[in-house]
Amino acid sequence: MGNAALIVQIVGVLLILFFCFLVYMCTKTWRVWHVLFLFCTFAAATTFLAFQSMSLKTHKAWRELLNETEAALVEEQETLESLEKGSPDKMSVAQARTALQNVVMDRGRTWRNCQLINPQGDSITLVTGQAGVDGAAPAPNRIEPKTLLYVFLEREVDPLVGPVPVGYLGEFAATQTTDTSVTMQRTIPALPSQNAMLQQGVNATWSLYELLPVDGHEWWFADLDEATRDDKQLRREEITKVMPKPPQMSNEAYEAMIMPYIRDGLEATDADPPENHWVRVKFKRNHVVDVDSQAPPTLDSRYFDEEGRAEIARLKMGEPVEFEIGDVVILDNTTAKDWIGQGICAEEGPIVDVYMRSLYDYEYLFREIYNRIVLLNEAEQLVARNQATLNVTVTTTESDIAYRAAEKEKLEADLAGFREELNAISRYASALEAKLSEVKERARVYFAKNNQMEAYLDEMTKKLTDEIDARTRAATAPPST
Repeated sequence: MGNAALIVQIVGVLLILFFCFLVYMCTKTWRVWHVLFLFCTFAAATTFLAFQSMSLKTHKAWRELLNETEAALVEEQETLESLEKGSPDKMSVAQARTALQNVVMDRGRTWRNCQLINPQGDSITLVTGQAGVDGAAPAPNRIEPKTLLYVFLEREVDPLVGPVPVGYLGEFAATQTTDTSVTMQRTIPALPSQNAMLQQGVNATWSLYELLPVDGHEWWFADLDEATRDDKQLRREEITKVMPKPPQMSNEAYEAMIMPYIRDGLEATDADPPENHWVRVKFKRNHVVDVDSQAPPTLDSRYFDEEGRAEIARLKMGEPVEFEIGDVVILDNTTAKDWIGQGICAEEGPIVDVYMRSLYDYEYLFREIYNRIVLLNEAEQLVARNQATLNVTVTTTESDIAYRAAEKEKLEADLAGFREELNAISRYASALEAKLSEVKERARVYFAKNNQMEAYLDEMTKKLTDEIDARTRAATAPPST
């Protein structure tokens, strides 16, 4: 392009020189006004040529701009049509609005980047309003007294994302409110870890939630694209960013906690519980499902009834859900078997059996965890008391054992002495028994002799008595006449 311009300029200069030469040659035969008119004509033609060149250049620039603008217009029209109707790889505006509505449906109001001031026991005050960059007044928080609020500690996990909630401080009830601050009182006593978090987070920022965040299958890996969303290693990295391992938790317990999140939406195994074993299906014909419960709401209403239909107003779709031919969805095992049996849909690969983790109700879960911790603390205190009593009992028992051991040694010594004495007494008793037997034998002999002598004595006594009686009778008898 530069060489062409240079050639044109050289040709132009040569033409001007040639014209000057012709004029000079014509002056010999032409009159003055002929030469003057010729020069004016050449100057006018040159000026016209310059303006014509500039006009052509302007037209060329505008034509290029027009072509670029028309191409951009066509591209923007295609983009607009894609936004309005959607495409295989992009959601439409309506779909995005629906997805956003699903995300914020159970979120309620939130207040981010709150500053903590004046913590006093179970009462804290948070500044919710932050002035704008241009010094504009902060928007009022519109928090009413007695509003239940859930407080989270914020920390910057990813510089591109900014501060996100990383720690749960507890449930609070608003006691005093202004447009830019709120004073709250705990509704559940704080745990030691929450008190430590409060002390560490004086200079940190905090988040207030009107409703506890709801659980979902798609929240945890939203930053991963379609090509890497099923990579377990990338999933693990994402989970450990937002759910780091607590220092007091063992590796086995931490692995058991995060594994359901990592496997969520991936292939199921035979070891998975039936409620977590879902099936991917593809619809063979159009099908309509009523997902809203028709029963009027009551105080006992839960999120869903026994058939899985929404009971509370904020979860209701307002109209039946329509499935078209070719739609691919993941159904629970019971529903999938029922619809496949009816010919409504068929299993769809490459992964048919899908593991879907059970979702958590965080409001109930935090209260349940608190109740369990209270029970564990009470059990720990009871165990400590029992341990102290057991230690006293063990000490007393050990003292008794030592006393009884010493007593046993003394008794064993006494027993040895008693046994020696018993042996001596036994020997003496044996000797006495032998002596007794001898004495008894001698006494028997003497007794027999005594009996003989007694009989002899009785006989002699009788003879003497008879003799004495005879002599007495003789002596006392009267004389015979």
